[in-house]
Amino acid sequence: MCVRIFKVRFCFFYYFSFVFGRGSDSWFTLLRSVVAYKRFADNVPLVIDHELVRGIERSVLSILNTGLGINGPDGLRICKELAQESHTVANRREELTKKLDRMNIASEELLKLGL
Repeated sequence: MCVRIFKVRFCFFYYFSFVFGRGSDSWFTLLRSVVAYKRFADNVPLVIDHELVRGIERSVLSILNTGLGINGPDGLRICKELAQESHTVANRREELTKKLDRMNIASEELLKLGL
């Protein structure tokens, strides 16, 4: 990793030495552009974190409240609908409960027979 960074920096300096020439002014200009590049590169992840990740956190509650409509006159009904279990899940749960009861009864009968 360190070798790769060194190679990238070396290539960067080598390229800009041809672009700006070899005088002391050109190296000063090069140094300023490298510093500006590093500042820009260091600030990109900070801006992404601040605007995208933490930006969502600032307004998510108000957006949910207005978008779902739970603070309106039908708020109680909407909350009940959101908390209600879907019919397919309820039917599947009921089927599995009946199957578990049958399996428990069969297991008890097998234990009575000594198997």
